[in-house]
Amino acid sequence: MRYLVNCAPPERANMEAALKIVDPQAVVTKDAADYQLELTVRAVCFIRLTLVKKEGMEHWEQQDQEINDPRYHRADRHQRHKELIRRGVIKLLGPELNRWPVWGILSGVRPMKIYHYLRAKGFTKEEIRQRLS
Repeated sequence: MRYLVNCAPPERANMEAALKIVDPQAVVTKDAADYQLELTVRAVCFIRLTLVKKEGMEHWEQQDQEINDPRYHRADRHQRHKELIRRGVIKLLGPELNRWPVWGILSGVRPMKIYHYLRAKGFTKEEIRQRLS
C-alpha cells in the first residue's frame, strides 16, 4: 500500500517505522496514495492520529499521563511519542488491513532494552510487566 504522511520530521521517520509493523510493504509517498495519515502532537502529552481513506476518516488519540511520572525526564518524551505513534498506527490500520502484529508495539524493538531502560528509571518489575502487556 502507498501512504501519504502529514507530519513534521522527526515524527515522519517514526510513522514510517510504525507503518512497516502493520504493512511490511508500506511505501510513504508525496503523491497518490491508498491512505493518508495525519499526526498531531499537542502540548506535552497529547497525540492524535487521523486516517483518511476513501470511505471517510477515523481518529485515534491518546492523552499520555504516564509521561508526567517524575521518573521520566524531558528527554524521554521522544521515546514515549514513538510508542504512541506505533500504538495509534496499529489501532487504525490493523482493522483496515486485517493485520495485527503478534508482538504489538514491540514489533521491531528489543523488549529487554525497554525493560532495562524502565528499570534504570526506577520502575518496578510489576510496573514494567503491566506496561508491556
